[in-house]
Amino acid sequence: MRGGRVILYFNQVTWIAGNEPVSAFDYNANGRIDYNDAVWLFNQLSVFTGTKRPVPPGSACSGSRSAILS
Repeated sequence: MRGGRVILYFNQVTWIAGNEPVSAFDYNANGRIDYNDAVWLFNQLSVFTGTKRPVPPGSACSGSRSAILS
């Protein structure tokens, strides 16, 4: 998945939340699809490009769901 798809996810988060299963898109495991999932996804994908931004422990986007990237 490339950065453009993260932007697409961000722009379509409302539609995704209303039309897709939560378990498929709830990347930070908070029980809902929201903008924090787009931030989490962006941060996880940044690992592969070497531009990872730090996420404070305990923040809404600090969950560990690396299995979805496999």
